Amino acid sequence: MKVLFARLAGPLIGLMLFAGALWVLHQALAEYRYQDVVAYLRHLPSSQLFAALLGTALSYLVTTGYDWLALRYVRRPLPWSKVASPPCSVMPSATRSDCRCSPPARCASACIRVGA
Repeated sequence: MKVLFARLAGPLIGLMLFAGALWVLHQALAEYRYQDVVAYLRHLPSSQLFAALLGTALSYLVTTGYDWLALRYVRRPLPWSKVASPPCSVMPSATRSDCRCSPPARCASACIRVGA
């Protein structure tokens, strides 16, 4: 019984946290309507939209750079193209078999390919 509980505890806690996050998000966004958001985005100046996209791209660059440096620090360097590639969880299932991750998941921002 203890073993079964120990095996199920992690996923159950994760599921409860996910459900709680969805509830909090629902409460926070309850006063907004989809049509209002779309109307606001249509009236947004293109310079602000460009700045937001640029900020997002720079944030991704900094995050992957941090992961790249961390992998070099632990003496497991990977090329930038592998560090910045999508995690296994968003790759087509045909490429998941190439991952050393078990189960296929995010390993230092990129799966470490077998034979890499």
